[in-house]
Amino acid sequence: MEQDFKSFRRDILKATNRNISGMILEYEEAMNEIRDYLQEKISGELSDEIKIKEEKEIVKDKEY
Repeated sequence: MEQDFKSFRRDILKATNRNISGMILEYEEAMNEIRDYLQEKISGELSDEIKIKEEKEIVKDKEY
């Protein structure tokens, strides 16, 4: 599989945790970046909601 210089450079930047903003991505790579970002964001929001639900105290006001 051949790689052009831009994709090789992008891989190096990702491996060294550097910022890759300002670079032009191919369509598939851009979709993968967006998909990864949204997955991280959604999983973070869901974990926050779960923590909030666990922290709420249940008040029982009816006697049976």
